[in-house]
Order: sequence, then structure tokens, then C-alpha cells
Amino acid sequence: MTAESVLPKFLTGTPCKFEVSEENVKFQGAVIEIDAETGRSLDIVRINRAVTQ
Repeated sequence: MTAESVLPKFLTGTPCKFEVSEENVKFQGAVIEIDAETGRSLDIVRINRAVTQ
């Protein structure tokens, strides 16, 4: 999303329409490995990749 379209929502909390960014597009997230017995995380890997077209 573009920063200009996200800032009003962040600052005021009012609903607004987000515009999709055409520049500096990134894929971000996390992969978390969880112990099935305890429910605790064993490993966390951050993902931050630039998306090229």
C-alpha cells in the first residue's frame, strides 16, 4: 500500500481506502516452527524480499 493512503488510518483510526503501491513492493512475513507438544516456538525466520516484475 502507499504510505499516503495508510497514514490517515494509522493516525486517526478512521476507515479509508488503501491504494496499492507500484514502487518498492516487498513480500514480508515470518515462518514459525512450533513444538506440537508444548505449543512454544522453536524457530522464527523473518522474510523480507523485494518483489521484482
